[in-house]
Order: sequence, then C-alpha cells, then structure tokens
Amino acid sequence: MPASLGGAWTARDVCDDCQKRASEVADELVIKDFLVVFLRAAYGIGDRDRDVPLPPRFHVPLDSGDGTVKVTVHGEGVTLDGAMSPAAAALLGLEGESEADRDRLQELVGDDVRRLLDDPRELARAIQVDRTPPLAWSRFIAKLGLACGRKAYGDAWLDSPHARCLSCDLLSDNPPQLSQQREHVPPIGDTWPFEPPKHIIWIEDFKDIALLHVVMFGQLLGAVAVNEAGAPSEYSAWRFDPKARNFSHSSYPAIWLGTVAARAGATGRSSVTAFDDRPLVFIEDGPDDPMEIPGPTLRAESPVDALRVIAQHSSRTQAAGQ
Repeated sequence: MPASLGGAWTARDVCDDCQKRASEVADELVIKDFLVVFLRAAYGIGDRDRDVPLPPRFHVPLDSGDGTVKVTVHGEGVTLDGAMSPAAAALLGLEGESEADRDRLQELVGDDVRRLLDDPRELARAIQVDRTPPLAWSRFIAKLGLACGRKAYGDAWLDSPHARCLSCDLLSDNPPQLSQQREHVPPIGDTWPFEPPKHIIWIEDFKDIALLHVVMFGQLLGAVAVNEAGAPSEYSAWRFDPKARNFSHSSYPAIWLGTVAARAGATGRSSVTAFDDRPLVFIEDGPDDPMEIPGPTLRAESPVDALRVIAQHSSRTQAAGQ
C-alpha cells in the first residue's frame, strides 16, 4: 500500500525494475486519482512526509472560450471561482463575491456539475471517471494481490498460475486479464461495516476460488483470484489505518466481527464475540430496537439463547446441505 495512502507494510525483497514498473503503471496514477486526492484531503491523510494534499480542483471552460470556472472540491463543500479576464467577467455580470455571483457561476458550470454541488463526494466520484486510466486500478490490485498472496501462502506461491497471471497483469504492456473494468470506475461503493478512512484487504473463498478483496477508504475497489478455494494460509486479512500509519494482520472473520462489535459499542450496546469453526457475535438490543445489520440475522433473547438458536440453525442448514 503506497505510503501516500497511509501504507506502512512494505516487502523489501522486490527487484528495482518491478518496483519502478509498479509505481509507473499503478501507484502513481492511483495516488493522483481525483477521488483519492479528495478523500486524502478530506480525512487529512498525509504522505510519508506527513504532507496532506490540497483539495482537488477542476476547471469548466466557458462557452465563449474566454475563461473558466474553477471548481474546488472540499470535504465539507464545493467552492466556485471565476478564472477569467475582468472584461469577460463584466460581460457575464460577475462583479465580486456576492450571492448573485455565486448563483451565476453555478449556472456557468453546467447541469452535470450543478446537480452535484451539494454532495462533494459524489462530485469527486463523477470527475474521477474521466481522470484515471481504468487499467491502472487493475494493475494496482494485481500488485496488492501479489503482495498479499505471497504473505498468505509463502514464497512458493509465486510460481503458481494465479501469481503468474497477476505478475503478467502488473508487468506486461498487454491489458490485464483480471481487469477491474465495470460500469463504475473504482472505488465503486461503501462496504459495510467498514468505515473510511481505513483500508481493509482480505481473502475469502467464493465457490472454487480464493478471492482477494480490496476496500480502500471504506469503499470496494475490486477483487482478484489468488488461489484455489480452501488453500491454507498464514493470514487472510490486512487492516490499514492511514491516519495512524499502522497496519495489522488478522483473519477476515476477526476483522469483520470486531468492526461490527465496535459499531455496536459506539451505540451503547454490549456484544459478545466468539471465534471457532463458526465465528459469531451476539449484540444486545438497544433501548428501542435491535441494531440494523445488512443481511440475514438470527434473533435471540440472551447469549445463552443465542447459542441454542445457532445450534438449531446449524442443524437445519446442514440437513439442507447448505
């Protein structure tokens, strides 16, 4: 994970040519991505020198061609400034910093920008689409896949078909085979229960493959295949705190359930978390209602009743072959 994104975990035994290539085709492009710069500025995430970027900006050219409207996207809102000659400003009826001037500038930026002025994050996401080559995201995730796969499965994994495919996607000039191109350029959406600005990476089986999922700033970037399902691994998850500039290895169930328990605690609810063959978290109801959790949950009256309910549920799902 690049230092400018709050990364603190590095693999030092990587050849200079590979590191240079990864920086050119992945890291440097992702770091300059409009939405990434916006999120770093909004959350105050500095680079290795602790320097936080300025809020990103873009320019909307005037139809007359005599200037632009400068749009700066802050975490708390959007500011508009006219970047034009005094003569052009006079023709447009712009005189200074009045409310009428702000209304006029909003008219000049066009409908696509104007409708998002009240939602700076969505405006940053919309501008992002046209700014970062989509293949950069694929190569960025291929690089993370190589690092995490090696850490999870050992050096021998680097000779596996999955590792060779990821290496080709990162180092070759050909389009990546494991492309992240889809309807939306990543980041593509919030991932419950993870909250920005932390980054979470984890390996989870899906049918017959082990997928590496990448969540950055609380949003899902994408996923790539790193192994066959069921492959034993030393670690299955990595958590980065870009503001504290630290990271930890763990398992995905531990990170997921720990995050859910932390969110429950923030609402004043008590919780009990257990880790075994079937990890679980019991969360007591709040004063008015149970905690809202996306997806199916089991209802119980107490921790003891929860164990009984889980045992019954396990028996039913095993009997149904699920």
